[in-house]
Amino acid sequence: LTVGPSGSFNVLVQDTLTEVAQSVAVLLGTMKGDRTMVPDYGVDDPTFATPNAGAIVQAVNQWEPRAAVAVTVSPMADNVQQGVNVQVALAAEASS
Repeated sequence: LTVGPSGSFNVLVQDTLTEVAQSVAVLLGTMKGDRTMVPDYGVDDPTFATPNAGAIVQAVNQWEPRAAVAVTVSPMADNVQQGVNVQVALAAEASS
C-alpha cells in the first residue's frame, strides 16, 4: 500500500507480476529472525557472506510459490563485492 501524488492510496492487484515481484523484494530484504512470529522467514544476513544463489532460490520457493526466479551472482567492478540479480516471473508463466 502506497500513497500516490494526489494523496490517494495505490493498491497492487493481487497475483500480478508486480505484486509477486514486490513480495519477493520484501522476502529478500528481510533477514531470518527479523519477524519474531515467523523466525525462518527471509534470508541469511548477507553482510559478511558471499551471496548464495541457491539459498535465494530456496527461500523464494518456500515463501513465495507464485514466483519463479533466476538468480545470478557476479563480481562488482572492485572484484571484492558481489552483485546479485534476481529476475522474477510468475511461476505459472515460467512453467508453460
